[in-house]
Amino acid sequence: MPPKTQNVGSPLWRRLLLLATVVLLVAVAVPLAAFWHLGQPTHERPRQVHIPQGASARRIGELLESKNLVHSAHVFALIVRLQGLGHQLEAGTYELDGSRSTAGIVQDLLKAPVQTLRVTITEGLTRHQ
Repeated sequence: MPPKTQNVGSPLWRRLLLLATVVLLVAVAVPLAAFWHLGQPTHERPRQVHIPQGASARRIGELLESKNLVHSAHVFALIVRLQGLGHQLEAGTYELDGSRSTAGIVQDLLKAPVQTLRVTITEGLTRHQ
């Protein structure tokens, strides 16, 4: 008598296929949901943040996370890497708003930093004085 083989129509095979499908869906859905959630705005009030010269995307993410402007430094660094923007981030002082998503904050950092300097020019002097 030949040995029994499992065919695709058997109940055990269907259960295993269903279980594998559910496990795969959960394995994909949970990280995507976490990534989406961690990229959402923190609703922190606007504040100035100084990005030091030579700071990596990871270091900038840690700085922004410490100021509660992003939920996760890891997600910030991942977004920067996925968009290939690591070398475009510049040092300087930026006005950043926690009502923006992590991707929005990345875009804000691509703009020129805010540089304010208060100067008073008294009447009667020339620009050389």
